[in-house]
Amino acid sequence: MAEFSTMEIAARCNKSERQVQRWIQSGKLKAEHLQGNRYEVNEDDLQPFLPHALVDSLAERIAALESRMSELELLVHKSRPARPAPSPTSEPPGEWMEGYTPIVDLIHQYGAPETTVMRNMRPYLKKGPWHTSDGRVVTYALDAEGQAEFMRRYGRG
Repeated sequence: MAEFSTMEIAARCNKSERQVQRWIQSGKLKAEHLQGNRYEVNEDDLQPFLPHALVDSLAERIAALESRMSELELLVHKSRPARPAPSPTSEPPGEWMEGYTPIVDLIHQYGAPETTVMRNMRPYLKKGPWHTSDGRVVTYALDAEGQAEFMRRYGRG
């Protein structure tokens, strides 16, 4: 147990002295009154009120969730069956557009979550189909502006 004034607690928690007094009065913060504005407080009881504990905890949880999300999206992508050949009634692929990059190539190269990328990059997507020089059929690609936006959002520098 350590001795603190309500002002010291407020400074450590980035809150007003009045807020600290409310916490103590309501029992939210366990504290033993000593005299005046001095209280004895267990450091462990103070931890939940410190700003860094909450921020660090949330940042770690968000990072772990984003990592897991990327792993799951990659597993889903790998587990999808190969797409069937287009039916004869579908539009034949056009010639590949110079300066375009298949979105799927960027997603795999940078390990970006596919579902999130496709949703966030929708305004920049160019819809094919096209034949690339290596014979692939590409449905979605990005022009130079879209590539720059992708790099701003997902590129790791």
